[in-house]
Amino acid sequence: MAKTIVTTHTTGATVYAFPGSQANFANWASLRVLATETVGEFEASVDDDTYGPVWYFFEGSTAPTSFDDHIASVNLQWEIDLLELLSKTTNGVTTSAAVATDGTIAKIIIGDDYLLANGRGFEWTVDEVTGFVAGSCTCTFGGKYKDNTWLVTGTVVDNEDGTWTLRFNLEDTDTANLEPGQYRWSVGVQYNGTVITRVMSDCTTALVEKQT
Repeated sequence: MAKTIVTTHTTGATVYAFPGSQANFANWASLRVLATETVGEFEASVDDDTYGPVWYFFEGSTAPTSFDDHIASVNLQWEIDLLELLSKTTNGVTTSAAVATDGTIAKIIIGDDYLLANGRGFEWTVDEVTGFVAGSCTCTFGGKYKDNTWLVTGTVVDNEDGTWTLRFNLEDTDTANLEPGQYRWSVGVQYNGTVITRVMSDCTTALVEKQT
C-alpha cells in the first residue's frame, strides 16, 4: 500500500524520492517519485511494500552519485500509527480543539489563537525515538486543503519516562488567510532535516469562519 512521505525544502525546487533499498542509481529514472510541493513542503506517495521502508529525497532530475547527496530521508518503520499516537496522548488537544479517540480534531476557528499559555495549545505525548535527544529535535504540525496550508514549529520535551511531548501554538496569523474546509493534518519530528517520526492523519479537521 502506498505511503505518503513529506519533507521541507527550498520553494520552487524539483524534488524526487528514491528507495534506499537500491544498491545504486541505475534505476533512477524508473523508480524515482516526483514530489509535489505546497509552499516549501514536498510530498511523495511511495510503495514501501515493494521497495522497503527507507526513502531518500534528492533535489534535481539528474541521477545522484551517492546517497550522501540526499536532502532528507524517511524510515517508515519509525512511523507511528495515528491511533497508536492518540492512545498515548496525555493532554491531547485541549479546550475548543479536543482530539477524539477516532483521530479527529474538533473544528478550528480561522483567525483564533490556540496558545499553550491559555490552555488551548496542541500537545501529543509519544514514545521517545531511540538514539535521538529530544532537545536536538524539532517538531511540526501542519494542515492542507486544496492550496491552503498551515505549518507551525513546536518544541519537543523529554518527560524522562520514556516519552516525549510535542507542544504547539497555532496563532491567529497562522490561519487568518485560509479558506474554510476539511483539512488533512500531520504531526512530525525531525532531526537535522530528516523526518524520524511522521503521523499522517486519515481523518480531517474543519477550519470554520468566525461568527463574531
